Amino acid sequence: MTASFDRMQRVSTWGAVGVSLLLIVAGWYALQLKFGTEYVENWLPANTPTRVAYTDFSRRFGGDQVLLLTWSEANLQDSRLQSAYDQLEQLRQQNPDWPIVSITHSLQTVEKLQEKLQGLSQAAAIRRLAGQAVGADGSSFIAIQVRDLQPKERDQMIAALYQLARG
Repeated sequence: MTASFDRMQRVSTWGAVGVSLLLIVAGWYALQLKFGTEYVENWLPANTPTRVAYTDFSRRFGGDQVLLLTWSEANLQDSRLQSAYDQLEQLRQQNPDWPIVSITHSLQTVEKLQEKLQGLSQAAAIRRLAGQAVGADGSSFIAIQVRDLQPKERDQMIAALYQLARG
């Protein structure tokens, strides 16, 4: 009976070691899995009109991610536009590891067009950029171009933008 008990104890011990090793290996593989996607376009079936239009847009203009920051009454004369831009640039310099590629705003785009086409009035530049860098109603925004965001980076950036918006 002692030999049978010793044998059972050895089998149990080796079985427990084997199961433990399998759990460690399975746990490691489970940690390597990625669930879901952060890319909204991948949520849509490939043949939907929206996904087809987005794929075409990305093919033509690139896959950059752009955040647009605006508020009611935001226009080219709004001093908050430049102030918010300056604060964003300061945040960008304080956080060089953030995924921000560039920051620009509507008035800068108007001014760049005026520089490029010397003699072009601001009103003419605004008309040319209406619906693109300036809203058709004269509204304006800040464009923040970012590289692909990890969830943690996205959360940090959105929290900073909310803080900036609150003043």
